Amino acid sequence: VLGAGGKYQYSGAWQTVLGVLVTAVEVIGASHPDTVQPLLVSLAQLRGSANFSFEAEVDQVIGKAVAVMGPRSVLAAVPLNITGDETDYEFKSSWLLPVLRENIRHTELGFFSEYFLPLAAKCLNRSLVSGQNGDKVGKKTYEVITYQIWSLLPGFCNCPTDISTSFKSVARILGVQLGSRKEIRLDILTSLRHLISRNLENEENKLELSKYSKNFLPILFNLYTTVPAGAEEAGQRLASLETIKLYFKISDTELLSTMFDRALEKFKTETLQFTKDAVLDLLRCMLPHIEESRISVLYTETVARVNSKDHKEQKKAYRVLEELCKCTSPDCQQFLLATLPSLQTQLLSSLSSASPSSQPPRLRCLISLISGLVEPHIDFALSVIPEAVLSIRAVNSKARAAAFTLLIVVGEALQRWTPPPASQDSVVRQYMAALLAGLAGNPGLIHCTVLAVSRIYFQFRDLFPEDLTDQILNNILTLMSSASREVAGAALSFVKVFVTSTPILRSTKYVASIVKALVEMPEDCKRHFRVKTKYLLERLVRKFGWDYISSLVPKNELKMHKRLKNMRKELARRARKISEDSGADEEDFGVAKRQKTMDEILADSSDEDDDLFEDSAASSKLKDKKKKKTPQTWIQEGAEGIVDLLDPNAAQAVSSTNPKTPKSVAEKAKKSSAGFKIDNDGKLIINDDDSEEELKKRPSTGLDDDSDEETFESLVSSKKRKIGSETGSMKSSKSAMSGISGKSSFSKYTTGGSGIHRDLKSEAGSEYRSKKGHGDIKKAGKHDPYAYIPMTHNALNKRKVAKAKGHFSSVINAAKKGASKGNKARVKDVKHLMKKMKV
Repeated sequence: VLGAGGKYQYSGAWQTVLGVLVTAVEVIGASHPDTVQPLLVSLAQLRGSANFSFEAEVDQVIGKAVAVMGPRSVLAAVPLNITGDETDYEFKSSWLLPVLRENIRHTELGFFSEYFLPLAAKCLNRSLVSGQNGDKVGKKTYEVITYQIWSLLPGFCNCPTDISTSFKSVARILGVQLGSRKEIRLDILTSLRHLISRNLENEENKLELSKYSKNFLPILFNLYTTVPAGAEEAGQRLASLETIKLYFKISDTELLSTMFDRALEKFKTETLQFTKDAVLDLLRCMLPHIEESRISVLYTETVARVNSKDHKEQKKAYRVLEELCKCTSPDCQQFLLATLPSLQTQLLSSLSSASPSSQPPRLRCLISLISGLVEPHIDFALSVIPEAVLSIRAVNSKARAAAFTLLIVVGEALQRWTPPPASQDSVVRQYMAALLAGLAGNPGLIHCTVLAVSRIYFQFRDLFPEDLTDQILNNILTLMSSASREVAGAALSFVKVFVTSTPILRSTKYVASIVKALVEMPEDCKRHFRVKTKYLLERLVRKFGWDYISSLVPKNELKMHKRLKNMRKELARRARKISEDSGADEEDFGVAKRQKTMDEILADSSDEDDDLFEDSAASSKLKDKKKKKTPQTWIQEGAEGIVDLLDPNAAQAVSSTNPKTPKSVAEKAKKSSAGFKIDNDGKLIINDDDSEEELKKRPSTGLDDDSDEETFESLVSSKKRKIGSETGSMKSSKSAMSGISGKSSFSKYTTGGSGIHRDLKSEAGSEYRSKKGHGDIKKAGKHDPYAYIPMTHNALNKRKVAKAKGHFSSVINAAKKGASKGNKARVKDVKHLMKKMKV
């Protein structure tokens, strides 16, 4: 029944029918594949028909069948029709390959080795033969098909059902292709990762995959330690490293120990720096899977390089320490406890020699170390606070993120180490006392300290005592009056966090102090942080009301009051917009909004205008989609009744005009839209006005009745246009000027005055022009003439550039001549005065 919906008489509902078929195939495909196969055959034929516009929907149905029934059943119904022996390159069923790639999962891996591997080998051979014969099209076509066939392998390796029986038939081929063919290397690496990651809990499959570790790991090691020849091979190196990490999880301990000893020996003897760094990466990845004695050897080799002047070598050493600190294996934990004092001393002493590139792994090492400590190490935790605070200004974004995380980890560790009888208030006071010491430093240190306090307050705001909150807020509000931009900016960030995250009952008493601090900020900081202050004022207005915030601003702060008034209007517009669009939003079904994170609050900006513009554009698109489209074709039914769409002559009954429309009206409409006329010479005759008949029928009021085009009057005024008004529309004045009399019979307006009422015919400054001679004259009651060259639109004409330059040059030369004359006269006067003084 559902398959009948694909017939041509239901073409108007094909999109809906195909959507229903997706669900039907999903439900009955696995249990009744024989029922679905005829449907797939008809859909494939329909997709191959000419001018079919629902290809994506058909691909979705067949893709669902591939996912539910498997590729073997689907290809039995819809064959791929690619053999490698084709005489043409049409491949009408090649659209199946992308559909298979996107939907194959939970199927037989043996089907790939049985059907697709021989086909890929045959297509590759055909591509090589075509290249030797000079057939470039055939070479490229079969090469692409080979790549597409190999891209199906990750889907077959996504939870296959026959690993224990089929992987051994594919493993050798994968190993050979992995080392020799780099164009399909990423697909093979992805397939291996899928096989391992999906079967870590399945002991039988895990054992089968681990049998081939000794074959794949050397190949993967060679791929990672080889210098890449380009960006493509560099990406393959990283993919091979991720595959190596997964293979370590299923490999035998004895095999890993042997490979570790070989890698360590190569690390000590290797002279090429690239290979040495790559081997160190492999040793680092082995840390969770080797015993304590080998961990000690690697630790000794690494610590010696922590103070290295080579930044890259130093960073690699910190990466090894980071892996050691976050490792959860029993051997690593036992070794870490044994070397903890020396490791802490080494980390604290190497701070001064740490390079900027080493900051992220070093901070992550401290994070893992402190979070994993069970016994109290309060002195060590407090000693890393200055480094975390200073790293907030790091150039590296990973270092900044790690610095904030380290501050939180230190706070959590101090709470974890505090015995139950002690109050949590004492922990917060101790932590903040160590943190607030940075407020006594330079502006850079104050900036970092305030941001650190902001992060700590946002994370532990429920534990802050009230008196400590008062102290911190008062100190930071005092810093807002600083002339330093970085200090004032950090203080604004804290106030933003405080207003956003603190409940209204606790924060109400601080509003007056916050507004006072905003008012008393230096003008330079106000101007520089106007976006931040606007956002903060909006938050205050939303939370406490516009009237309350406005009453706290002094009356002499006119600019602040103006900003608040504009803000009130803007918020009202947004509220109206949201209320208007609330009916069209399909996502607002009472879903509670989550609380913003610290990073979202600090990164938030006041660019809501752009968001509103985008929302309005989206809502207008939504309204346009809801409009029903009028049909553009009609079917003419004859005396026999309903038209049979399966009849070969059915196309003759389709018309582009409504058959119910009277013939005279249709001819008239056709005549009016017949296009432009052509004269005897073959030139198009284009008239700006309407046809002569319409001009005769049009009343002679000089007004245009076309209401679709907006006039200048309607744009600048909300009142209706009156026929007898003095300021008619642009269109009416145009039609009046084109009349017989040359002047409108109802327009009595004459030019005169200034501004928009000035006479455009007269040139600018003509009222100062002398009637008796050249130049300008002064007039009583008016300003002095100042323009030596009239500023007219003619100066912009490219053909008159030389003339305009001549005017300017003559004026400048005259000015220079006058200045030189005045200078000479002044010199004469001075000489004459000096002669008198001598006498």
